[in-house]
Amino acid sequence: MKRLKRVFMGILVLALFTIFMPVSSVSADENDVYTITYSLTGVTTSSMVTSISSGSTLSMIFTADDGYELPETITVNVNGNEMTDGYTYDEGTLIIDEVYGDIEIIVTGRSSTEDDSRTYSIVYDLYMVDASKQDGNVAAGTEYSVKLTPRSGYRLQNTNIGVSMNGEDITSGYSYNDGVLTIASVEGDIVITAVATPKSSSDKKNDKKNNNSSNKNSNSSSGSSSSGGSSNSKSAQAMRTSGGSASNYNSSSYSAPRTGDDGLDNRLLGAAVLIFMGAGCILLERKRFGVNKDK
Repeated sequence: MKRLKRVFMGILVLALFTIFMPVSSVSADENDVYTITYSLTGVTTSSMVTSISSGSTLSMIFTADDGYELPETITVNVNGNEMTDGYTYDEGTLIIDEVYGDIEIIVTGRSSTEDDSRTYSIVYDLYMVDASKQDGNVAAGTEYSVKLTPRSGYRLQNTNIGVSMNGEDITSGYSYNDGVLTIASVEGDIVITAVATPKSSSDKKNDKKNNNSSNKNSNSSSGSSSSGGSSNSKSAQAMRTSGGSASNYNSSSYSAPRTGDDGLDNRLLGAAVLIFMGAGCILLERKRFGVNKDK
């Protein structure tokens, strides 16, 4: 019994010692140091850090070398495995929130000469619309224009035209004026969408009115050039009734019209009458002068 009491007392003392024994605040991992390696092509970094304490934040800025551009994405490995989160990369700035393993950073710059040779596809998605160009490829950074024409009986409004780049709709960087769609700079695969809608009755009336007005203007111009006067003038109306053609009265070949059944020229008849009247006046004057002389 005494022996059991001794064992119990020993266990109790050990338990109390364990409870009240000072505990170190330093964990086993806090003193760990991890290595950082780099695989850089066409870029340099502001700080080539080669080691870092566990749990620390790592940040750096990359700069493109001559003839290169910064890549859109990079690769970060921890202990040989690619990280999918836990870090951010934006326009050359890398931030790793906390480091808990050996880090490998892989950054490959884009060659500027390679960018100049890149091409992107242009694809059309049209309904009742004709395009002046077909599907094809264009060089990166190229301005691209195409004329879109709705088919007969349809109209194409700006709100029914869309442009997507790399699968995402864009709301700027292009314009549509007078039936011509212009993309300022092609920086990805392009899909051009245009949907024409049937014209309303009022649209058709306006089109017919415009066509009639155009035809009237054309006829008026034609009449002015051929007859030298208004198409509504009496002379023009008479010519249309008789079936004759207009005469050029400024031409030396003009011949005065003849009237009467005998074909005698009225001008000659008038001249003869004037001559006889003059001769009669002379004879009467002489006769009066002779009578006065005899007196």
